[in-house]
Amino acid sequence: MAGDRSSDPVGIYGLVDRKGVPHPDIGYANLSSYAGLGYATEGAVGDHWGHINV
Repeated sequence: MAGDRSSDPVGIYGLVDRKGVPHPDIGYANLSSYAGLGYATEGAVGDHWGHINV
């Protein structure tokens, strides 16, 4: 996922299929300079609805 200000990455987002859990978990990691700007929420919603092309 890239921020609005440039094409530099802001973090990683995706679904993680963990053994013993009946459904996938949403996993994410933001670079600290992009924390608190809503990118994790946007990534989770985009991943859920299939709007993120990887």
